[in-house]
Parts: sequence; C-alpha cells; structure tokens
Amino acid sequence: FSLIIKTDHTLWISGLYPKMKNETGDILWEETDEFIQIAGNVKAVSSGRRHIIFIKQDNSLWGLGSNAFGQLGLGISKGTVEPVKLKDHVYNIYADDDYSYYIDSHNYLFLAGDRTYLYDLEGKEIVSDSFVKVNENVKSISCGLLLKTDGTLYSFGYGGYGALGLGREGKYNEPIQFILNEVIKISSDQEHSLILLSNGNLLSCGGGSHFNHGSVGDGTKLPSYTPKIIMKNVIDCSAGEYFSLVIKEDYSLWGFGLNNDSENEYRL
Repeated sequence: FSLIIKTDHTLWISGLYPKMKNETGDILWEETDEFIQIAGNVKAVSSGRRHIIFIKQDNSLWGLGSNAFGQLGLGISKGTVEPVKLKDHVYNIYADDDYSYYIDSHNYLFLAGDRTYLYDLEGKEIVSDSFVKVNENVKSISCGLLLKTDGTLYSFGYGGYGALGLGREGKYNEPIQFILNEVIKISSDQEHSLILLSNGNLLSCGGGSHFNHGSVGDGTKLPSYTPKIIMKNVIDCSAGEYFSLVIKEDYSLWGFGLNNDSENEYRL
C-alpha cells in the first residue's frame, strides 16, 4: 500500500486499506485503486508490513492496522481499523515489518513489536506488545542504523547484506556498534544503507544480496561492507528496496539502483 500526506495535513492510503476485523481480532485488508482518507492533522507517517503509525500536529502518536506482534504497542495483540492514540510528546517515528519505533521529546527511543535481534538498555531481548525504552539521546533510526543527537552513528541487527557497515557481511543479531561521526541523516533498508555527513558527502554500504542491482551507487554491482563516498554536495537522500534517490545542493534529483532494464546512476 501507499501513503501520502496532503498539504492540508490529511493522510490518505491506496492499494490496500484495513477494512474490518474477523472473529479472532485480525485485520482484513481490502484492495483499492483509489486513495482513501484515514486521518487529519498529520505531519509524519511510517508503516510496516500491515500496520501504520503517524504523528499529528500536536505531536501525539496514533496507529492502526494489524497488531499480531504487538507492533502498535497497545498491550494486546488485536488490531484496529480506526486510528487509536498511542502516545504524546512524540517527534520522530519509524516502522517496518512487525515493529514500531518512536522518539520522544527527551530523545528516548521506544520500541514495540517483534524485533528479536535488538536488546533493551538492560541487555534483554525485545519482543513486546507495549512500548519499551531501548536507547537514549537518539535523533533518528532507520532499519539497522541508529543516529544519536551528537551526530554519531551506530548499527545493529541483521547484517547479512553488509548494510550495517561493519566491514564484513555480519550475522543475524549484531549488537549495537559505533560506525561514524558527523552524520546528519540516515536512510536504510535490509539490503543497503545511505549515510549523509555534515560536509555534504554521501556514503553507501551494503548490496551483498543475490539481487544487487547497483544499489550501492558506486557504478558496480559489487557489495561494499564498509561505508564509501559515492556522491558529494548532497542535501537529502532516501533508500528504497534495491534503489535510492538523492537531492544535491543545486536541487537536482539523482537516482541509482534497480530501474527495470536500467541500473546505473542517472540525473533525473
């Protein structure tokens, strides 16, 4: 499914939308070719496999969709087709697969759902149907990358494709490890990662899967297990599934990775 926030701060969904519950409390999703409004006063949204979380203008956190793994943090495993309020004082979110993160106004990082290769502050494995504090002084998180408020970057979790930047392929449950300084933005999926530094240099790593389509962005289809500079004068970036988009200082848009028959870097 696809999600968009319009200029009037309404949130819309297309492709699939949560329509109703069955007898066990699971959510039934229905296909749609149209965009359907699901909320208003929204300023940020993120989604997992079958759940959605979003922040409203008053910094409250809301969620809807499937909740079989506790990814909505409701304290129960039943999902909801209507948005429900989850927390207050939230300023950043990230959802994927069957888990959700949020960062509060004190830069504490909280997690709900099934992420068995991450541990809380006491070293306990996390599978929780309620939000649990897992780290502090956090600015943002993206898949296996954790950016701190002081610009230091850490990685954790699944490292099988090199996307954690550890200098090796990695294993399934890598502990949190320091990677770089002077980082201002991160964007990642399980296959590759983008790291933007304060000097405008864009670094990339990963691409170790069997489906590498040039997602590292260095002009090859070879993996890179350590972050390497691929572009300069960058102000924004976003990593998708086997492809990436980049905005440079002159506001030109660039892309690389999977593009059907074309898999090289292009100015768009």
